[in-house]
Amino acid sequence: MEHLKENGDEGNESLSFNSLPPKLRASLTELQKRLTAELLPMINENHLTLQYLMQLPYDDRLEYCEGMIGEEIKLVTAREELKKMFGSGGSRGKEDAEKKADK
Repeated sequence: MEHLKENGDEGNESLSFNSLPPKLRASLTELQKRLTAELLPMINENHLTLQYLMQLPYDDRLEYCEGMIGEEIKLVTAREELKKMFGSGGSRGKEDAEKKADK
């Protein structure tokens, strides 16, 4: 913010990368490189999974998708159970806690 005040850009809602101080630009560039290096394998993995699925015969593809759906159902069920146990912080969590207290 001090850099903006010094350069008279305090009220400006947009910044250009080149108007940032060199140290901050270097930090942002390094962060971008690190994120790219960390995320690229995950992006490639998603593309490979899709390619793998497209190459499978229909029956195998269906079986694979059923497995993915089954895993997702388990995750959703576990999430709901945790909400019931610990409350979600919302009104439903309070209602569940009140029902338990009444029993």
